[in-house]
Amino acid sequence: MSISEAADEAGTTLLNGIVDGSVDFRGKPSVRSTSGGWRSSGFIIGAEVAEKFAYLGIASNLITYFTGPLEMSTASAASNVNLWLGTAAFLPLIWGSIADSFLGRYRTILLTSSLYILGLGLLTFSATIPSLCKDQETLVSCVSKLKITIFFSALYLIAIGEGGFKVCIRAFGADQFDEQDPKESKAKSVYFNWSYFARSAGILTTRLISNYVQENLSWALGFGIPCLSMMLSLFLFLLGTHTYRFSTGGEGRKQFNPFVRIGRVFVAAAKNRQQTSSETYHLVPTESSKTFRFLDRAAISCDSREVEEAKAVLSLVPIWMCCLVFGIVYAQSPTFFTKQGSTMDRSISSTLLFPAATLQCFINLSILVFIPIYDRLFVSMARSITHRPAGITTLQRISTGIFLSIPSLVIAALVEMKRLKTARDHGLVDSPEATVPMSVCWLIPQYVLYGVSDVFTMVGLQEFFYGQVPVELRSLGLSLYLSVVGIGNFLSSFMVAVIEKATSQSGQGHGQLSFSTMISSHHKDPSQLQVTLFFCSLYLIAIGHGGYKPCIRVFGADQLDGDDLSSYFNWLMFGSCISVLTTRLISIFIQENLSWSLGFGIPSVSMLLFLLLFLLGTKNYRFSTARGEKKNPFARISHVFMEAVRNRGQPGLDIYNPNQTLLMVRVHDSKQLRFLDRAAISCDLAEIEEAKAVLKLVPIWMSCLVYAIVCAQSHTFFTKQGATMDRSISPGLLVPAATLQCFINLTIIIFIPIYDRLLVPIARSFTQCPSGITMLQRIGSGMVLSILAMVVAALVETKRLQTARDDATTLMCVWWLVPQYVFIGVADMLTMVGLQELFYDQVPCELRSIGMALNLSIYGVGNFLSSFIISFIDKVTRQSGQTSWFDNDLDKAHLDYFYWLLACLGSIGLASYLWFAK
Repeated sequence: MSISEAADEAGTTLLNGIVDGSVDFRGKPSVRSTSGGWRSSGFIIGAEVAEKFAYLGIASNLITYFTGPLEMSTASAASNVNLWLGTAAFLPLIWGSIADSFLGRYRTILLTSSLYILGLGLLTFSATIPSLCKDQETLVSCVSKLKITIFFSALYLIAIGEGGFKVCIRAFGADQFDEQDPKESKAKSVYFNWSYFARSAGILTTRLISNYVQENLSWALGFGIPCLSMMLSLFLFLLGTHTYRFSTGGEGRKQFNPFVRIGRVFVAAAKNRQQTSSETYHLVPTESSKTFRFLDRAAISCDSREVEEAKAVLSLVPIWMCCLVFGIVYAQSPTFFTKQGSTMDRSISSTLLFPAATLQCFINLSILVFIPIYDRLFVSMARSITHRPAGITTLQRISTGIFLSIPSLVIAALVEMKRLKTARDHGLVDSPEATVPMSVCWLIPQYVLYGVSDVFTMVGLQEFFYGQVPVELRSLGLSLYLSVVGIGNFLSSFMVAVIEKATSQSGQGHGQLSFSTMISSHHKDPSQLQVTLFFCSLYLIAIGHGGYKPCIRVFGADQLDGDDLSSYFNWLMFGSCISVLTTRLISIFIQENLSWSLGFGIPSVSMLLFLLLFLLGTKNYRFSTARGEKKNPFARISHVFMEAVRNRGQPGLDIYNPNQTLLMVRVHDSKQLRFLDRAAISCDLAEIEEAKAVLKLVPIWMSCLVYAIVCAQSHTFFTKQGATMDRSISPGLLVPAATLQCFINLTIIIFIPIYDRLLVPIARSFTQCPSGITMLQRIGSGMVLSILAMVVAALVETKRLQTARDDATTLMCVWWLVPQYVFIGVADMLTMVGLQELFYDQVPCELRSIGMALNLSIYGVGNFLSSFIISFIDKVTRQSGQTSWFDNDLDKAHLDYFYWLLACLGSIGLASYLWFAK
């Protein structure tokens, strides 16, 4: 079909009101006026908000539950949190593949939501098991093996459910927007912004509510509320079923699974590796991607579109890898940030303490504040300059968030230095049970900066990984985005373990990071059963979360056309931040002040609510038909790579010379990755371009890993930092250290409307880009802010340590941490949304779940890397009788050094990102 014929057909489709490539819940062609768009995305965003309330209601204060009821050391707790978060963020890769190849996003969301709710229910039950046993006729604290077994079983069941839910729900949300319609295409970009905004609002809510319930009322209630929230999420999702569009992948390549298509491209490229450019020239159109040219060899046996799909997927890898450091930083907020806050003055009144985990609310508040600023102000300003619809590119947005994550850790390090100084000054260095007379508000800056960083990087990664994979693989694309966080948590856990071990040599130091201020001397080891149940449920949550997260975002993005994609990811993050902010305010308070059972139960209820919300929107959803009769996108792309490898020995012909090609040359094909053009001998030209598009995402993915490492700190060390500071609001009322993460969400909530309504229009007037700035620019901006977050965090930690050393009786105010949370929030708004949009947009439409999974995997890998770095540094710094950087007593530790290190790593990651992104 010629280009003009295709245009005429597309125009006829638009005029008839039929959305090409999607069907409704009855299997009939989707009608634009009655399906998809914001009509469907509202249900999806609502489901995501409820799910985020459930997930962060558990994750935000998990380290407190580990070190409290389960009586773990800080190092073990941080490592377990990082490993669980990494698993939850890494599982979307598996669920994205399953969704794109077999089940589809909608069915995957239903399946993983059920697992999610089951895990939350078991987690709530485990919290009700008594932790008492008889010791010489006296009841003492001990954790039974049954409780541990049920807890860990439920925890990892939640991970399983969350891993599938989040990857599919986001892709499914994006699927509700028709990229062929100018208005819906623009709305899709907006969708990512505001969905992230909504998620942040949910996170903020749960951090305010769940944390308080968990710490002040009951852990059973604190876990039960998230369970109810997840039920609500499922209800909302089902409620919109009649409005959804279900992607069918279009026409022309229905015979292969997208994974098979892409895999076929790689296999064909490898098989044709002896082929020269001259032999494959006539098979590759001029508009073929010029990156990963070796995949062009697959064109001998693969369709050119399949080769382009493989290139698109492969191009995600560098971006994914670059964002891993951001994933490591990202892993610190629920662990060390929370533990940091728990040692500080958190009193609100004489009887009320601010839960340390509630400090994470500042992340969400930052997101909620910054996303509107980004979407309405920044995008507009950038659009006026760049003439891009999104203001800046997705990659630019990701890089901005990564940059912002660096100063967030810098601030965290500075605050920790201040906290340590305060502890030393007041003679509290050898009194780990004492509260450092430093306000927990000192931690707010690092949380806020963290939230701003999320606005850029997290949304950017979502959009990037959703857009850069074939439409059938968008769940996998979002899985890659989520895996950045997952691997970041794993790396964070590894780093903590290594640093802890290295710094505990020669009998010096405490050996492990032990948050002993929250553990009485008479506590016994937790029972094996409780630990087992806890971790099983924790990783069950990770499994469910891993499948849910990429699919829901891709599904949401599918409801919009391409022009609105950037705003979609913006507001998706906005909604998420509202949820995160809520759960950090509620769940953390409940966990620390009421009951861990209640604190875990509330997220379980929230997940049930999500499933209901998701199901409610079924009739309004657009279901992508992009796969249709196409080959599997994985097969297409793999075939391109294999053919390019097999034809690698072919002489170098100028395949873009019309005199040497037998096929019609399309001007839009990529001129990059020319080695893939050798696959054109046996692969379709579109397949080669797909392979190029995928391959181009690889360096972006890799570059963003550092950003993920930075982001990992807001859940860990930022919280630990705040725990040692003065968190009192009034006599008896302490702000939970984890609640400081709310500033991230508040920042996002505030900045997303500013970005979407102000910055984007301004940028659009300059750039002529619909999103104001490109996705790459948005991501890069977030990376810059993440670096600033680390710098600020380091400075604040330095101040905290100095305060502790100078006067042991004076606590440093925890509000010092707010700037680093704000930077993280803005960085997240830029980078996370940018990555979502990038990985959604830059992959073949069938691979958008995979693209979103790749985006999410950045954070998974980032958490893994964060864990690795922490373990390594801890081991090294304990040698030769030195004190570990992550000593049990944070006043003796050196989180400030760690934040400076992450700032340096973030700068390196930003430099590599800029190199690949150009």
